[in-house]
Amino acid sequence: MLTARGRQGVTLVEITIATATMLMVTGAIYQMLTVTQRLARAQAQQVNVQSSVRSAALVLANEFRPLGAGLGPSGEESDLVSIAPTAMIYRAERGFGLLCQPASSNRIRISGLSFSGHRDPQPARDSASVFIEGDPASTADDSWVPAAITGVGAGSCAGSESPSLDLTVFPVATLEGVPAGTPVRIHELMELRLYRSDNRSWLGMRSVSSNESIQPLSGPLRDGDGLRLDYLSGAGVPTGVRSDVRSIGISLHGESEGTADFGAHTGEPVAEELSTQVVLRNAIR
Repeated sequence: MLTARGRQGVTLVEITIATATMLMVTGAIYQMLTVTQRLARAQAQQVNVQSSVRSAALVLANEFRPLGAGLGPSGEESDLVSIAPTAMIYRAERGFGLLCQPASSNRIRISGLSFSGHRDPQPARDSASVFIEGDPASTADDSWVPAAITGVGAGSCAGSESPSLDLTVFPVATLEGVPAGTPVRIHELMELRLYRSDNRSWLGMRSVSSNESIQPLSGPLRDGDGLRLDYLSGAGVPTGVRSDVRSIGISLHGESEGTADFGAHTGEPVAEELSTQVVLRNAIR
């Protein structure tokens, strides 16, 4: 009796079907990985732009908040030296302390225990502003008298062993005899502005006092209006008069360096916008 042999191998049809199925599965997996990678890149771009814009807004808020405007009997004494929609020059606070003995026209001694700031004062870069009080019953005649710092040393407060910062300043007659306990602000002249480099717009800052070159703080930003500064009076009305400014509105429009390759804005830079408002130090008097 003849018996059929057991069948061995696979047919061409089965190979074709298996190959087609494998290609379909592989294609689906590849497409899924491609979409996942593009989504991950888009999310990374968005996070980078958000981080850049938010850190810039935080820096600007910290720079602007200690500024004073409309000081002095005339109201013209201001930490805002020059204002424009995309640029500003201002006296940035770098430290604060109290006199530990009466000042002379060219010497200021600040209690080391009372001093706080980003860093110690630097000659030729920083200036000291000493508070001058007029009528104790009124704030209308109070003012801050600036003096350029020409030397910085260490010493001790008169009649004690407490450390002090000894500042030599360009002579200012008004400082003679200013009493101990008087507030002193240390500041430098800074500029921030929207500027272009490598065919992109950036938020830049520099020390005018030390004649620094502009350095990028955040970006890229949108061309033209990537930075917008709005100067507002106490009534919240836009003003171009430095002494009337009581708050500053900050608007930042950040963009990614590359373009998006996922979503509705494919081919465009990933964008992020942030707006905030900072009330100046002496806005309420």
